[in-house]
Amino acid sequence: MRGLALIVLVACGHGDPPITPPPVVVPRDAGVDTMAAVGGEGCDEPCLFLRDTPLDHLAETFAQRCGKPLVPNNKDCSLLDYERNCIYAAHGMRFRKAKWAAYATRPWYHLRPEFRNKELSQLERDNVHELRLRAHTCRANDVHVSTADYARIQGWFVGYGKGLPALPTVTLSGEDRVEPKELGHTLGTLALRLEKDTWMAYHDPEHAVVAALGGAKLRDVIVDLTPKATCDDDTCLGPYVHFVFDARDALVALVLTDH
Repeated sequence: MRGLALIVLVACGHGDPPITPPPVVVPRDAGVDTMAAVGGEGCDEPCLFLRDTPLDHLAETFAQRCGKPLVPNNKDCSLLDYERNCIYAAHGMRFRKAKWAAYATRPWYHLRPEFRNKELSQLERDNVHELRLRAHTCRANDVHVSTADYARIQGWFVGYGKGLPALPTVTLSGEDRVEPKELGHTLGTLALRLEKDTWMAYHDPEHAVVAALGGAKLRDVIVDLTPKATCDDDTCLGPYVHFVFDARDALVALVLTDH
């Protein structure tokens, strides 16, 4: 059972046509405005309102601007990730993960390779932070990493602390296959740290991993290694590392992502 009511919302209208929403004024510190028509687009994509609306006020704001209600969806934790990444997509962020490629098909999306997280306004950062926490809480109520898998990952970090992490033959950075030596070098620059409250959960293996390992029975554990002691949680996300084990509990793949 979930202990937290989620604020993932989808539009549903019945009967009366929506009113014309007023234009949205985006704060000056929100970076380059790629969302001149966010009001109209937001009625089809409610997450766009999170550029100028606190998450807890989204339903009220949507109803006022679009003339129809939002209905909460409390069943899919991944929708919280979609809402969070939608904020970045509104700024034109380039997504490396294939599952976020759908943003590129949206009429409001304009790719900006130069985008940096610092362009987000404080309100946007607050929404990103809250959505991230709610996604973690949602998944924590649904899935649990076994004590044995936690011990395996903890053991890997012992080796990492000594500068000799165990690297499998299948290693990816984002969606791209890289040599273990290259990934090892990257990992060595990140000062990764496993803390008591480090969040981890079971995850569907990435398509590239499944393809590389030829249909083997795989178990993917995603670990959020955002450096909590040195990084502002409101603006910094990741890195995330996927530890992929086979049916014999051997580490067969590592995937490093930053979003």
